[in-house]
Amino acid sequence: FAAYQRRVKAAAAPALPTADQAALVQSTWAEAKKLGLNTVGNLFYKTMFTDFPELPETLFKGVNMAEQQAKLMGMLDSAVGLLGDLDTLVPILQESGVRHGGYGTEPRHYAMVGQSLMKTLSAGLGDKLTPEATKAWLAVYAVMQHVMLEAQDTPEGQRLFAAYQRRVNAESSSNLPTADQAALVQNTWAEAKKLGLNTVGNLFYKTMFTDFPELPETLFKGVNMAEQQAKLMGMLDSAVGLLGDLDTLVPILQESGVRHGGYGTEPR
Repeated sequence: FAAYQRRVKAAAAPALPTADQAALVQSTWAEAKKLGLNTVGNLFYKTMFTDFPELPETLFKGVNMAEQQAKLMGMLDSAVGLLGDLDTLVPILQESGVRHGGYGTEPRHYAMVGQSLMKTLSAGLGDKLTPEATKAWLAVYAVMQHVMLEAQDTPEGQRLFAAYQRRVNAESSSNLPTADQAALVQNTWAEAKKLGLNTVGNLFYKTMFTDFPELPETLFKGVNMAEQQAKLMGMLDSAVGLLGDLDTLVPILQESGVRHGGYGTEPR
């Protein structure tokens, strides 16, 4: 998975913002600060949790949001102020990127933050957020995201992320399905199979690509979908059939999990 991420990041390294763009970001941020950092922070998290309602129960579960909001606004304020001093800013972003590995932060979360930040600025600034200012903010955020993700991909960042995943997995492993639940899954899958695995597979990918239209050009780019569909349906059929034999099923799932790391698969 780390190798996959390195390939993607190397291909997507953004250009540094120009001095004019940095100045534009600083001037528009100064306007936003006139609203009050607390107001900006409230609007940001309201926007993000509206657009991504799963976050309060996943990435932000158990987080003191008043403290989190103050930290984020403080970090953003400092980062914008240091846009003219990259020698100071970059190490700060790198340290933050490493630390965020321990929070379970994934590349998709940076995209969510970026989208929510731009919506927040647009709502707060109105016409003051010109197309040029929007482009400047996107350029600055792209670099910040890139630096932090590169730092998270270091051995220490990966160690912290792996530790986070182990904690999550340990929590979820205590909730194994009961024998009755396993039997119910097997019975309903037997009914689904009556439609034909090809029909079920077609409906599955049609549904997923409708709900997540970015996937054909990201995770499934260049994939033979007929083969992929047959593999997934075969794996699912085997897995359901082995729900009563976890000693056999778990190693199969573990091997598949390792292999999927090379495809760039993420928890989402």
